[in-house]
Amino acid sequence: MFILHILWFFLGLLPWGLPLTIPINTTIPHNFTLNLIPMDEMGCWKPPLDAHDLYMAVQRLKKWGEKSKVGAGNYHGEAYGEAGAWVCNCKHFMMDHLPAAEIDEAYEMVNRSCRGWGGWVWSGSWQKAWNFGSNEKMHHTLPGSSKCPKGCLWAVV
Repeated sequence: MFILHILWFFLGLLPWGLPLTIPINTTIPHNFTLNLIPMDEMGCWKPPLDAHDLYMAVQRLKKWGEKSKVGAGNYHGEAYGEAGAWVCNCKHFMMDHLPAAEIDEAYEMVNRSCRGWGGWVWSGSWQKAWNFGSNEKMHHTLPGSSKCPKGCLWAVV
């Protein structure tokens, strides 16, 4: 009975409208096409980034993601030169995988839309964001702003 009370307590903390189960992206095909990520929003950031630095930061993030998961309610990023690539896991009670196919798709979306500028991709159904920007933005966020795009559940990052 005690366990049921605790369960109801935590369910009561969830915002209305949030599904009790959040889809987890565990099976990723090796030969994917765009549209793997159920994207809700996307945006671009200034200033322009060095293409080589950003590519290398993305490669580092993919390498880290091969063996690690992003902590619940946390982010992980990798930097190279002046560029950074990071992923926000907005699931507060579950670690999340970081498949290379997801990173590749989000990176391609930002490259196609932002044309040399940094950017971000947000998936509400996955409660996850992929970000490509300056190393400074990734490490030194101003008060009141966030490393993660709007829509992320974090109050403070």
